[in-house]
Amino acid sequence: MSDSGSIVIGWLTRLVALFALLGFLAYDGFMVVEANVGASDDASTAARAAADAFAGTKNVQTAYNAAANAVAEKHDVVETKNFSIDSTGTVTLTVDRTATTLWMHRLGPLKKWTEVRQTGSGTPPS
Repeated sequence: MSDSGSIVIGWLTRLVALFALLGFLAYDGFMVVEANVGASDDASTAARAAADAFAGTKNVQTAYNAAANAVAEKHDVVETKNFSIDSTGTVTLTVDRTATTLWMHRLGPLKKWTEVRQTGSGTPPS
């Protein structure tokens, strides 16, 4: 019997394990980037919804509710402390989102990367 086949199998096993590890790392990295981009888009969407609602009602609570409802199905949270409306009716707000990761959210030093915060502004319709 020859042992030359076991060398190839051992090398192939290590290569598959390396690709699996790189896949886990790449997936989590992609999810963090996607969460940042998505939260930025959602912040802008929520701010526009709030500006539209405020233009129609001049009620800050109604504007906040419109912003929260605009991003509710994506499980984003509109911060109340950073929600503001200026004299022109422009709404500025901050949206918080948690990235869905396989392992980063379990490691203390890396967990902060999965907590995403993006700010958006929206102007009322002309």
